[in-house]
Parts: sequence; structure tokens; C-alpha cells
Amino acid sequence: MNEQIKINKNILIINNIDVRFDYNIRDVKLLGDLIIVLLSIPFDKTELDNLYAISKQGKVVWRVQGLNTVFPNQNNLPYEQMNVNENVITATDFYARRYFINPLNGNIEKSDIVK
Repeated sequence: MNEQIKINKNILIINNIDVRFDYNIRDVKLLGDLIIVLLSIPFDKTELDNLYAISKQGKVVWRVQGLNTVFPNQNNLPYEQMNVNENVITATDFYARRYFINPLNGNIEKSDIVK
């Protein structure tokens, strides 16, 4: 089945199923049976962990592991960009910190700095 995926601000539309988020959608990538969604967080908000995996039936499979739980002593920011391949999702914040995320469960596996 070929899914039709559309974005309307903060709504992900999969065929005729609406998945609503609190913030606008910045980017969407397909990864097997998952739709990886990166939300755009306004500068005046303190929301983190803005990466989700959605099933093709419109259900949230996971939300990325909390940055404050993995890195409690760092100034954490929302993700700005993401890349997806079959083995890992990478997401980068404004400070060029790159996080490697397990596509099966949304856990952060490691991080580094992009130069």
C-alpha cells in the first residue's frame, strides 16, 4: 500500500488519518514502517525532545528519549535537523551537537559535535 503523507502546519496526514502535534512540523522522513517527525519549536518555548516515530496507522510508536535524563548537566536544546537511515537516526541541535537515536525505541545511544 502506498501511503499518502501530507503536512499541514502541525498536522501529519497519513491517508485520511490526522495526527496532531502541539507545534508545527519541520521535517518528515520515512524509515521502513515508521514516519519520523521533527517538530519546529519556537524560540520562546522550553520544549525539548521534539522527535517522534509515528506508525502508518497514525499511532505514536515512540518519542525520543529525554535529553535532560541522558545529559542532565548540559544546556539542552530542541533538535533542529535530522537524518535517517536504516540503522540510526541522527538529530542535531543549534550548538551542532549530534545525537544518535535508535530507530526501534527512540533511545539516545551516543552524541558528538559536528564540525
